[in-house]
Formats: sequence, C-alpha cells, structure tokens
Amino acid sequence: MRTIVKLIDFPENWIPYEKRMEHDIKMLEINGKCEVLENLVTYMEDDQKDFFKLINSIIMQLQTKRGLYSGSRLSRYTKNPKILEFKSIKGHGRVFGFFSQEERSIIICTNSYWKTTSKKKKQTQAFERADYLRNIYQNTMKGKTK
Repeated sequence: MRTIVKLIDFPENWIPYEKRMEHDIKMLEINGKCEVLENLVTYMEDDQKDFFKLINSIIMQLQTKRGLYSGSRLSRYTKNPKILEFKSIKGHGRVFGFFSQEERSIIICTNSYWKTTSKKKKQTQAFERADYLRNIYQNTMKGKTK
C-alpha cells in the first residue's frame, strides 16, 4: 500500500498567522490521519487550561529564533537532535515535531502525549514515534524530488 503524506495547516484559531513570525507551523497527516490534531482536540476537550498553556508555549517558540535553538521550553531528543518537543508551561501537554526547509522554514508537528508521571518510558516512546513519523515524511519527500 502506498503511503500518502500531506501537510495540513495548524488551526488558525489556535495559532493565528500573525503569531507565526519566524516559522510557519503545519501538522503531518499520513493516509488521511493526523495524529497530533486528534490528540490536541482531545486535550482541548479534557483540559482547556493545560491545552492553552501548551498552545501559548508553542506561540512563544514560534515568535523567537533563539527560543527554538536555546531549549528554554524545548527539549532535544538525545538519539535524534532534529526532533523537537514543545512543553506546556507547568502542564502535562507535549507536542513533538521537526524543522523542514523543503519550501521554507516550517515546523511540522507529528505527535503528542499527555505526561502524567515522571517516568521517562512514555516520553521516550513519544520521541521515537516522532522520529519514525519524520522518517516517513523525509522518505516520501525524497521520492517526490526524484
């Protein structure tokens, strides 16, 4: 079965275009399913306060070049430093993604998770999932450029 990969817009009512000064932000859809969008909708329905903490953290990072590289509210995956983790400020929500510069500088959100304990197993699995999804995207883009 052929894998169909698309980038879809991050909802403007969550992050307006004027807040995306340095980088645009998209979400990865694979075979008609956007894992990160589904998770974010669930977060919004279950805990609006934490959801908006997460969105505000992403907005802060989008508005500064330095913030994305310094790691102030952002962690880097130890096995693949290209994977980014956006954390809600003193909250549970996490969104993972990576930079892509095929067209212009964009951040592509791949997946997320809701941190409930201090154990690293689920966080490591979420990073690995982001890396897996990034590889699918990269391999699909290589096929399109040939």
